[in-house]
Amino acid sequence: EIQQSVRPDLLLIVMSATLEAEGIAAFLSRNGVAAPIVRASGRTFPIDISYVPGRDQPLAERMARAIIRACDEPSSDSSPPGDILAFLPGVEEIRRTARRLDDFAQHQDLLVLPLHGSLTLEEQNAAIQPSAPGGRRRVVLATNIAETSLTIDGVRTVIDSGLARIAGYDPQRGLDRLELRRISKASATQRAGRAGRTAPGRCIRLYSAREERFFPDFELPEIRRVDLCSTVLMLHEWGNADAWRFGWFEAPAEASLAAAERLLAMLGAVEAGGRLTETGRRMLALPTHPRLARLLIAAADHGLMHEGATIAALLSEKDIVQMA
Repeated sequence: EIQQSVRPDLLLIVMSATLEAEGIAAFLSRNGVAAPIVRASGRTFPIDISYVPGRDQPLAERMARAIIRACDEPSSDSSPPGDILAFLPGVEEIRRTARRLDDFAQHQDLLVLPLHGSLTLEEQNAAIQPSAPGGRRRVVLATNIAETSLTIDGVRTVIDSGLARIAGYDPQRGLDRLELRRISKASATQRAGRAGRTAPGRCIRLYSAREERFFPDFELPEIRRVDLCSTVLMLHEWGNADAWRFGWFEAPAEASLAAAERLLAMLGAVEAGGRLTETGRRMLALPTHPRLARLLIAAADHGLMHEGATIAALLSEKDIVQMA
């Protein structure tokens, strides 16, 4: 909309590892000029895929056993065995798997490293940086942060749980939360591809080929599953009082837009006619969900900023207790 109204010189580039490009290219085309599609396949090596299904044990136990088996199996060629990248759905599963690997890792001189978005930059870099020649073999326990956004050099084996925590709307809290779900076929392909970046590799899937056939082809678009209150508030700031008439690429459900509008009105962010209020402008200045922004504003107005900030932090964090 900005490009079509006030910035015709603005260039838009959409990048994705799994996007169905034709639809977005048609959406971005204008004045009869089609948006070009550039495909960069990159260099990949053969990947041997095997399935090790089983639900008789907790996921952390099954993942630890699969990692131990992968370490014990000799390489199919004379090259070094390479590092292992294991995909787990969340931080707690990473912690439990790491605990189960403690004794084996010490005996085999393995370096077990977590990789997830809650780590510091230094901790993430420790898992991403390539090993020094002759260094210890690494086992990286990662969430789907390692699926498409980065490459871990030296990985020859991927072990895929087939699970991820995906953001979805929690109507009881009125906020988004992470829900445990099966990944899509596109995600499974991306995860396996991590093993074939620098040399032939293998992917061990902790589910059956039959289960995989029932995976969705792609993830459900986020706009169809998350709270839209923040998005609608920004649309009001942009001057679009009617979110239903906005030029969505994939329009959200009408019920989701209606719920967002009701909440913004209840919070005092917009008034009749969709005009933004002073409270709404103050909420936009805070990098939080509108519910939490309204809490912080009320706390500040009543001289309770510290208490309000503490409550907002507790409500917005995924894990507020550090597990031993």
